[in-house]
Amino acid sequence: MSKLEPAIIKSSETVDTLELIQISDPHLFADESGSLLGVNTRESFLATLDLIQANHLYIDLIIVTGDISQDLSAESYEFFAQAMKVFNCPIYCLAGNHDEVDALESLAEAGHIKTNKQLDIKNWQILLAHSQVKGKVHGLISSDEMHWIQQQLNTNDSNALVFTHHHPVYSNADWIDDIGIKNCEEFTAMLSEFKQVKACGFGHIHQDLSVTQQNIDYYSAPSTCIQFKQNSSEFAVSEELPGYRIYHCYPSGKVETQVIRVNDFKLSLDMTATGY
Repeated sequence: MSKLEPAIIKSSETVDTLELIQISDPHLFADESGSLLGVNTRESFLATLDLIQANHLYIDLIIVTGDISQDLSAESYEFFAQAMKVFNCPIYCLAGNHDEVDALESLAEAGHIKTNKQLDIKNWQILLAHSQVKGKVHGLISSDEMHWIQQQLNTNDSNALVFTHHHPVYSNADWIDDIGIKNCEEFTAMLSEFKQVKACGFGHIHQDLSVTQQNIDYYSAPSTCIQFKQNSSEFAVSEELPGYRIYHCYPSGKVETQVIRVNDFKLSLDMTATGY
């Protein structure tokens, strides 16, 4: 597992290195004043986008790993799509458990947001694994999805990154692990069969987690709104600030990554919350 030092990264355009940003779990509302546990999710989302623009001169690709909307409203998705127009790179989105797949597909049909599940870029293959179980909080990688991923990896030996919404590894937070990918052992065992898979990114857990398992590095991205307390057996929020994850992916297969957080956003967080 390779991590960058905890400092702001100024990305520069390079021929070979893939510069990828992961954004996750905005939980946006139709109402511009909509808040989640006291945090205005539009404001925290825009603060995160502002930070990305300030820190990175060049971005090849943005992956959004789900829970874009909290209320499933068309207005929340439209706000998201409009806000993301500040970036001129490809933007690929996965559905989280809070999302409506058809709404994401409509965004893809109407504009620059993409929901394609496979992408080849700078000698890397990017795969987006659908983990949503409609109407449920937990995730699952279906047998059809598993087979599709295997097909992509069998026919393309480029270095690979896989992204999901739900977490495929355990977080040491009991209540969070109850709502992860139910067949996570099967999924991670399958990925480990392919030497070209270097890392897997995910959202859902609203915290910074990095785990190495069977030679693959697994990384979460923080939420752009509220954060969950690490290693907590019961629901608990953290006073950590919103953020995103940056990946630098080299032709050798080396991946350097870092979580960067907004440092000037004022939280009005309900620390007594027992759920959301």
